[in-house]
Amino acid sequence: MTKGRSDAPPMGKTIGMLGASGAVGRRVVRHLLAHQPDQVEHVVTIDRRDVGYEIEDARLTSHVVEMRSPS
Repeated sequence: MTKGRSDAPPMGKTIGMLGASGAVGRRVVRHLLAHQPDQVEHVVTIDRRDVGYEIEDARLTSHVVEMRSPS
């Protein structure tokens, strides 16, 4: 018997996005979250600034990563 991902239980549908802070990215996030939870269970964004998606949905998690060079 081989070990690996095939032995793991099926994972939910999680979508990760890099740089969704612009108009197009925000629209994509809204579109993804418009899907039923059995289709899209979680959306994770990684942005270089706080976006404030103005979306109240427990499936959305946003992370801000500092991209400035050290002084």
